[in-house]
Amino acid sequence: MKKYYPFLILLLCVASFPAFSQTVGLGSRMNEMFQRTDLIPAASGLSDPWEVTYGPDDSLWVTEAKGYKVYKVSPVSGAKRMILDISQSSTFLPLADRTFNLQFNFSGKGNPQGGLAGLAIHPDFMNATLPQKYVYVSYIHLYVNTVTTPANGGVIFTNSVVRFHYNTTTGLLENPVTICDTLPGSSDHNSQRMIIAPVNGVKYLFYAQGDMGAGQFGNANRTNNAQNISSYEGKILRFNLEPDGDADPTDEWIPNDNPFNTTSPAKQSAIWSLGIRNNQGFAFANINGVDHLYGSSHGPFSDDEMNIIKRSANYGHPLVIGFSSDGNYDGSGAGSTGTNGVLPIIGSEVTNAAGLANYTDPIYCFYAAAKGTTGGATNTVQRMWYDFNHGSQGNGAWPSEAPSGLDIYTKSIIPGWKNSLLLGSLKGGKVIRLQLNSTGDGVLASPNDTINYFRSTNRFRDMAISPDGNSIFIIIDKSSTTSGPTTGNPIISACGGCVQKYTFLGYAASGSSSTIPTTIPVASGTPNTCEDANTININADNANYWVPITDTNSNVIAEINANGNILGNVTTSLFVNSGAVRQQSGTNGLYLDRNITITPQTQPSTAVSIRLYLTKTEFNALKGATNSSGQSSGVVNPTDLSIYKNANSCGPALVGTASRITTTNQVAFGANGYVVRADISSFSTFYFANTAALLPVHLITFKGSISNDVTKLRWTTEDETGTKSFTIERSTNSRDFYSIGVVQAGNASGVSEYTYPDSVVGKLSSAVVYYRLKMTDADGRFSYSGIVTLYPSTTRGLVTLHPNPVVNVVTIEINAAIAENANWQITDATGKTMLQDKIILTKGDNTMDLNLGKLTAGIYYFKISGNNINQAIKLQKL
Repeated sequence: MKKYYPFLILLLCVASFPAFSQTVGLGSRMNEMFQRTDLIPAASGLSDPWEVTYGPDDSLWVTEAKGYKVYKVSPVSGAKRMILDISQSSTFLPLADRTFNLQFNFSGKGNPQGGLAGLAIHPDFMNATLPQKYVYVSYIHLYVNTVTTPANGGVIFTNSVVRFHYNTTTGLLENPVTICDTLPGSSDHNSQRMIIAPVNGVKYLFYAQGDMGAGQFGNANRTNNAQNISSYEGKILRFNLEPDGDADPTDEWIPNDNPFNTTSPAKQSAIWSLGIRNNQGFAFANINGVDHLYGSSHGPFSDDEMNIIKRSANYGHPLVIGFSSDGNYDGSGAGSTGTNGVLPIIGSEVTNAAGLANYTDPIYCFYAAAKGTTGGATNTVQRMWYDFNHGSQGNGAWPSEAPSGLDIYTKSIIPGWKNSLLLGSLKGGKVIRLQLNSTGDGVLASPNDTINYFRSTNRFRDMAISPDGNSIFIIIDKSSTTSGPTTGNPIISACGGCVQKYTFLGYAASGSSSTIPTTIPVASGTPNTCEDANTININADNANYWVPITDTNSNVIAEINANGNILGNVTTSLFVNSGAVRQQSGTNGLYLDRNITITPQTQPSTAVSIRLYLTKTEFNALKGATNSSGQSSGVVNPTDLSIYKNANSCGPALVGTASRITTTNQVAFGANGYVVRADISSFSTFYFANTAALLPVHLITFKGSISNDVTKLRWTTEDETGTKSFTIERSTNSRDFYSIGVVQAGNASGVSEYTYPDSVVGKLSSAVVYYRLKMTDADGRFSYSGIVTLYPSTTRGLVTLHPNPVVNVVTIEINAAIAENANWQITDATGKTMLQDKIILTKGDNTMDLNLGKLTAGIYYFKISGNNINQAIKLQKL
């Protein structure tokens, strides 16, 4: 952001900062705790915010529907800055471009639903070498007239889709270019959502065009064209991101391969799919290699829909509502029918669906009301339809959610959330989470579907998700109602016009048991692989909550309750052995197939609590195992399990010694897992074995540092028994170690601390030195500690990276001992080089910025090497 937006930074610095209002509360029945921050509070709220997008520049882009403005909002401070104003009398644009302004006064024009609504950002927006600093917006542009004849009633508008250019010097949107300015508009069901999504690897702009509310309320006599292929009403449209050079200027924004283009006569159509009532949300994701474009749409009385938007698909409106097979709308209609309207009576949904080319069912329906009779129960479709047509029922009784903005959570930081659709609700005020199946083309059955979050009196219009998956941003209507399903159920927002941030904290401490839902699986790991888990951050906000550690599938590995300690970034690696169980060399002690290595940025100063998770399969394997001497593991019940730890790095086997930790609350976690708890004073690598296992119990920590050309080695043991000595060994290549000294063991109970100085290190020519301990027992058996790696002060090059994890740009600071030329590279976890170059180092501090925006999310390593510097640092790309 510093590189591309210098003027923007200045503007954000002088912008006003709101006084934050923060609360912490339970998010849902799934027990997650969230901290709510009002980034833009009600006192300075926006005029009906409609769209919020988390931009590639780490800003929130927010449209103000009734104000006809676009803002950039800081996701951290809430500072906002207007970057576009196309309201009716605005002078924001140059005089020649003011034809793009709103061309009418809303007063007396039916207060159209929406306004300046949709927004989408070009996928190459952050590429410094390309010119596509483009932002696309949709808005109601012109008022046409009010036609009162029964043939085509309703309030008529014309809507536009326009591309603006973002000026990186001024930080403003400018140079408007029309994509389409003949879109039908109405006082209802304008939809106006937009998204950029790929088709066969090429990205396009998709636009939701509602059915104009035809057949209901003030548009009761307006023709419903959702099935009319000659009209854009009730459709999903597809446009090019840039003009394709067609001779006819009306065609240059329409893809040449759109499904309803015709050759005789030659005519290009923006229609991508049809039979849409009021698509209010879009989301896109690639799930297990398959692209899916999702759309959420309002039902007439019930049956709000979640659809997968496909080429030339027909979603049935107004002939099929919700699932075609349930027939619950048979004998009724999707709004005003007969003498009171123009919508057809639905004889049979099954028959209608069979007669539509490419009819496509939704993947989920909200509240599919039962089939009944016009005189029967009030909650059947037929009774609601009859009452509506006879003016005796308000829509507050309709079983609907009125889904609005839509997003998809593809991160894995919150347990069980990966590949969940998130919908804002206009009716009832909440975020609804739908857990998708493994292929992304269906919703998992209860208890995972329709989980409601952040219930309030607010009407949530749209949402966005932070790149790290920790925060969800919500925008809230300022008006009390819109037309459609919420007219009869007005809700005055408690935080009208607000932008709210909900940050995941973890789970509340509740007795001794875990409150993570047992429907969430325990992470299975990848056999014979040290698998990096998600990095978590434990700060002042969540230091007293149980913060989960999850794998990349959002399955649970561990939990930490820091008990007030600020641990900073915490990294975790999980190793799972491919065999049944493992046997400790020398002792023949059996231990579990998994070990977990947890490394905080800052070790705690007081005790912290941990919960570690294992699978039922692993537990049963240890329970039934015998070692090479025919002895059983001693594990019969979960209470027989203990946690052991040592200073090993993540690896396939326990090396050296391990210390047993007092372990409690060894209980089942659902039907397929177990969880054990302990209080610890430091983090390391954790193993699982019987409480009376034969694993050696000695070393807790082994560390070292270099000062004034002298290495100071420090190690700590616990409850030594039968230990003879510690031999200190040194290496300059990490393979060949030589003894440099021996320290006799004290064999004291409790914790013992040892030190050893190496004054020879300053005379070595190696840029890196390795140390380990050989721990010998009285009976002659021995084992080795983990390896400590140090850089002698005369050749030391200190390298730091920040931020880490990183979204796009990482800053690398190098403190070089001498001036020299060095090589650097970014490699992935397999060692493949992704980026590389040379750098000329000066003695002292050196700084360089790397843009990692083109790298996919994952674990990488920054490596730098020269005559006097050689270092590698792990880096997480979000």
